Amino acid sequence: MYANQRYYYFDSRTISISEKHSDKRRNKNLKTVSLIVISFNNSKYIYEAIDSILNQDYEQIELIVSDDGSDSFDLNSVKEYILNNKGSGIVSVAYNINDENIGTCSHIKKIASLCTGDVIGIIAADDALYGTSTISKIVKKFNEDDENDVVCCNLAMCDHELNKIEGLFVSDDDIDMINNDVQRLFEELSWRCVLPALGTYYSKKAFEYIIESDLLSKYELVEDWTSHILLAREGFRFSFLNFTGGKHRFGGGIAQYE
Repeated sequence: MYANQRYYYFDSRTISISEKHSDKRRNKNLKTVSLIVISFNNSKYIYEAIDSILNQDYEQIELIVSDDGSDSFDLNSVKEYILNNKGSGIVSVAYNINDENIGTCSHIKKIASLCTGDVIGIIAADDALYGTSTISKIVKKFNEDDENDVVCCNLAMCDHELNKIEGLFVSDDDIDMINNDVQRLFEELSWRCVLPALGTYYSKKAFEYIIESDLLSKYELVEDWTSHILLAREGFRFSFLNFTGGKHRFGGGIAQYE
């Protein structure tokens, strides 16, 4: 079914096995984008998230699906669904299952070793990408300037069916600040969440900086806001693309749907 199967064994505190399958030779002229779908007790929505990735028109996506100790997670069904529906743009697929819940921050840090992409994005299982060209637009922005460390787009705040848009996460007033004033962005981030989790994409350098810091060891759930503060404080360059690239079940959250 797949070639080059590898197994990764992690710490004994949470015993789990991750497996990674590569079935397509990568184009060295294209950036590989690692998209991590994280789940905890919300797997009934995960196929929408997966579909939104499989439908992307970008040609070099590494898909990673990881569950953080849910009461029920049907890994075999997820694997079969991806196998039967993925197109040429999915160059590799990885899976991880934690035997117990360790919290979002530790979860992200743990599965970082599965990411080999040049650009990394994190998607909660109850959210979804918006449209088919989101990843292409994000990569284009990274390609335009090698100094871009974090590229962001807007996030639609939707009802629980992801049908009705109730608003956008990032206000027009914040867009200029994100693009032009990282010091002010840091100051604003110090007291409010400016950037969405889904809609923020990291260069490999920025993602590794987050993982190698002790930041994720200090928190349990809020991996996105704290990471944004860290990168802005250290002067990493943020760029904002003014389009809507994701849909979020407003009022939810990865641990709140059951």
